[in-house]
Amino acid sequence: MKRISSFILLFLVICAVAFPFSVSAEHPPELIDVPNMLSESEYIELSDKLAALRDTYDVDVAFIISDEMITEDAQAEADDIYDSYEYGVGENYDGILYFVCETTHEYAFSTCGRATEIFNDDGLEYIDEAMLPYLKKGDYYQAGMVYADKCAELMGMAANGEPYKKKINILYVIAGIILIPLAAAFAFMTRKLSKMNTAVMQPGAANYMKPGSMNMDFSRDIFLYSTVSKREKPKESSTHTSSSGRTHGGRSGSF
Repeated sequence: MKRISSFILLFLVICAVAFPFSVSAEHPPELIDVPNMLSESEYIELSDKLAALRDTYDVDVAFIISDEMITEDAQAEADDIYDSYEYGVGENYDGILYFVCETTHEYAFSTCGRATEIFNDDGLEYIDEAMLPYLKKGDYYQAGMVYADKCAELMGMAANGEPYKKKINILYVIAGIILIPLAAAFAFMTRKLSKMNTAVMQPGAANYMKPGSMNMDFSRDIFLYSTVSKREKPKESSTHTSSSGRTHGGRSGSF
């Protein structure tokens, strides 16, 4: 049902906390639009798309548009809605929820269960950056469609054993780690060498040695280089504990 007032949303959250079994019998809606930012057709299309993702990947994907916040910040709001409405699939409550407040322009992702690895920190940043241009224009329909598409993309990658990882341009790495320090060192040495005009090259080291002081009593091998094998550490997700004591991943911001 699309037309849900702020009072009813608050009432459902309170009932969910007080009587969890009464609201968990039926799965909560994938899409809630309190301020009616979506048309009827947009609501139906986006809702069906989110529900299809749950059926395909067995992970909840929810999108909540509100006009006020009950808690102190968007992250706490997203976590509380997730826990109170009993979002999530299975015993670990696998799922992701995106909460956005239309009046304060604050938003937050809340992930739980195996979704914290599917939507790791890099993945949430990737979705965030794709949605923000539409949120800034007040286009909640396109923001929701992008959200659904990007969630599908990341869940598909995770299903193939390759969770999303932020791509790093190797050219920038080379320039930053190698070229810039080398350029600085070259400039420094050039300036120093230009002041050393009194030095005269000698054909050998005899003038710097005391006669009879160089006696080789023993020798040994010194290895200057070694080979080190490295293995990439799996990407970890930042997590926190919600007011209900459940572990969540997440990301928040404003626009």
